[in-house]
Amino acid sequence: SYQATFETALDLMTAEDNMPVGAALAGHVYNFWQDKTNALGLWRRTPVASYKTEKPDWETIIDFDELSAKEGVKWVFGGASRLYPDFNRCLLYMSPDGGDA
Repeated sequence: SYQATFETALDLMTAEDNMPVGAALAGHVYNFWQDKTNALGLWRRTPVASYKTEKPDWETIIDFDELSAKEGVKWVFGGASRLYPDFNRCLLYMSPDGGDA
């Protein structure tokens, strides 16, 4: 059934033992992470050397669940563009309630 397939897919997508995949830029790996605890997600980073370990030390850049609770708006992460060539600034794509994210 659709519901059973949906629940299986949701369990797989939110499993805490999923391998985090991200983009490596300027010595860090950036990753957007969602799980059962972080339903709206975390945008985070870790140094490349830490990413290569079994338990990377992630630094949270934005906690979207926390931000949404604080501002009273459900913010949905739509991605990020980093400023070349130093990648020291970025433009975040966020939308209220997920519209046009």
